[in-house]
Amino acid sequence: MEDRRHQSGRDAIELVAGVAQPGHLDDRFVSEVQARPSRQVQEWNATRRDVFAHHARQDRESPPRKFGMQFLVDEIKKDRIIRVPGTAVFMSASADGLPLALLHHLKHNKALHQQVVLLTVRFEQVPYIQDETRHEISEYHDEFFRVVLRYGFSESPNVFDDLCQAMSEKTKVKRNGITFYQSREVLLTNGPGKMAAWRKKLFVMLSRLSRPATGYFELPPRQVIELGIQLEV
Repeated sequence: MEDRRHQSGRDAIELVAGVAQPGHLDDRFVSEVQARPSRQVQEWNATRRDVFAHHARQDRESPPRKFGMQFLVDEIKKDRIIRVPGTAVFMSASADGLPLALLHHLKHNKALHQQVVLLTVRFEQVPYIQDETRHEISEYHDEFFRVVLRYGFSESPNVFDDLCQAMSEKTKVKRNGITFYQSREVLLTNGPGKMAAWRKKLFVMLSRLSRPATGYFELPPRQVIELGIQLEV
């Protein structure tokens, strides 16, 4: 039984990597993977959420403790954070809390731009989104915003233009003064996660092969900075 589980793990990695030899994979295994793609996608998404939520909690709980949204806003109000000119847009998969890119940027650079935007892009289960419901924008403090852009699954996202449109409702923004920050995760398999070893390897490999969100959104390449972040799974 143990040998079969290890063989299935090797089969999964070879199938996804495209290095499997003809006749090597178990036909039942291939049929099962091909017949249930939604389950694989759901497992992939759930694993990503768990991994990044775990590390986000670790960042928030490290000194200063409970470094969350309210703590950051209070620090800004008290002028305890150095501000530099320009607009920083931090990409975030979740519309809650602070993105990893912002936490690491602030941890290492000890400063924030005068204008800060937390940006989340969502794809809904409908083909198209009406322009009037395209974006949501909220303001936590002066020049500190959260923007959520919504697209249908048949649409090509025009993130740069739609972000500028959303920002124009609250403030002025210079398009060539915007810098997009995206975290680029380097996953390691030696973490405390309880996944089987072959599942960790598969997840790490798929993550390395995945296309960065910024490439899909076609953001101006000269205005994008990727922050490398090592995460243990």
